[in-house]
Amino acid sequence: MVGLYFAKALVTKLSVVLVGGFVPLPETSARWLAAMPHIVARQASANPLPFYKQFLEGVVLPHATLFAHLTAWGEAAVGVGLTLGLLTPIAALVGLFLVMSYGLATQWMSPEQRGFHLVLGWPRTRTQGVTPRSPEGATHWVCAKTVAAFVPAGSTR
Repeated sequence: MVGLYFAKALVTKLSVVLVGGFVPLPETSARWLAAMPHIVARQASANPLPFYKQFLEGVVLPHATLFAHLTAWGEAAVGVGLTLGLLTPIAALVGLFLVMSYGLATQWMSPEQRGFHLVLGWPRTRTQGVTPRSPEGATHWVCAKTVAAFVPAGSTR
């Protein structure tokens, strides 16, 4: 299911260009290249995490085109990898990095944003017999530590 969420980038953030008039190749869509800086600016506007607000305003926004390409291709690669089972551990770690990055950017906007990114990043380790040494077990540990660091115990927000 998480793979399909990321695979939607194939439609929403990538488009097809015809090279030589007949060879179809994917490229980052002009719509995503135009929209991404506005989205990041809104996410950075009142972000209460000073280090991440500085990162968004000082690194991401000045290089918005580069980050638009990275997010579009990263989401598409994670989506294909997780959906088709190709290089799954690598796709899972890149996906976790993306989800944590998006979560840090949007966690202040609403409780729904925080909950969505935690659910998206939380692996299904309990039901599938994952061991602590497996990539999924490591992902579970990283998620648990991240949640503990950013969401106070007993928090309703």
